[in-house]
Amino acid sequence: MIRRHLWLVARLLLGVACFVYILSKVHLVHDSITLRTKEEISGRIVSETKDAVTFRREGSTEIETIPTSEIADGGIVKSIPTLLKALSPILFLLSLAALGAGWLVTVIRWQILTAARGMPIPFGLAYRLTYIGFFFSNVLPGATGGDVVKAVMAAKGRSDKTDMVVSVFVDRIIGLVAMAILAGIALLFHLGDPRFRALILAVVWILGVSLVGAAIFFSRRLRRVFFLDRLLEKLPAKRLLQDVDRAFFLYRYHKGAVFAAFGLSFLNLFFLTTNNALIGLALNADVPLYHYLIFAPIASIVTAIPLLPAGWGLGEMAYSYLFKTVGASGTTGVTLSVLYRISTVAWSLLGGIFFMIEKRHDAGSASGKVAAPSS
Repeated sequence: MIRRHLWLVARLLLGVACFVYILSKVHLVHDSITLRTKEEISGRIVSETKDAVTFRREGSTEIETIPTSEIADGGIVKSIPTLLKALSPILFLLSLAALGAGWLVTVIRWQILTAARGMPIPFGLAYRLTYIGFFFSNVLPGATGGDVVKAVMAAKGRSDKTDMVVSVFVDRIIGLVAMAILAGIALLFHLGDPRFRALILAVVWILGVSLVGAAIFFSRRLRRVFFLDRLLEKLPAKRLLQDVDRAFFLYRYHKGAVFAAFGLSFLNLFFLTTNNALIGLALNADVPLYHYLIFAPIASIVTAIPLLPAGWGLGEMAYSYLFKTVGASGTTGVTLSVLYRISTVAWSLLGGIFFMIEKRHDAGSASGKVAAPSS
């Protein structure tokens, strides 16, 4: 128990360290302009046109006009307040709609996976449980932390608890692998670009591990070669682990549902990429739209690492790094990440409402059962 608590504290401290580090690397308050003479000045951008920037230097009340011809390429770095001040509310609302559409797709994806195993879930229940999971991802470590709550609530009162719990995690794994595949496809068009070398290696590693792991797990022959079943026999709580192993393995016989789930994952990623691209447009980010096909899935994979709730800190680091990779401002990347999180929190509040309704319903059912014998 003590070791588990220490591990949790270590993860949280690491997550906080990541968040503090990235905040120290971005422009939180002041804008900066780098001139062609290499001089960098700090202050606040008052206004901006194609030909000039009006600027008030830090510690000064005077406003000066700086011709764009005197500013180095990419020399204007805006602070988070300046970026938010210029945010297009219409584009941001459209990004919210795109995210909501993507989350709707994930509900249908989970329905397909449960139906394939003979335990179909009504759309209304699947919708509520999915949003409850999203809601708890805001308070549990990692962007996938809410899956635990979703799985527990989905399995409540069922005889096939293990199969239902496993369906939630199969759904999540398919989504994560699809993200890596999309990023890999997008990166194929940048194989000769040294800026993307590290990302290409990371994606190849993720896909390679996923492919090898799936081959070993779902092949009876390879399971024997690697003594997988014997290993399960020797582990603590072997019966539970064997039951989980069985539930995962049975998806081997539902390839149609698995492929359909992958197809819906790519549709979900289309909406996620659209969400990120619209936020970027709302911020006037100087990033080609097709780069979001790389940014959105990779950042989502990174935020799944269970450090801080919802992947805070890691997500901001990911977006900052990705934006800098293409020569854009890391501060803009962090701002996009924060706005994306605001989008997820806004939608997930619906899950909080669903959770309170479920708890009230459970409380009512329990009180009814207690009162029944006295009638």
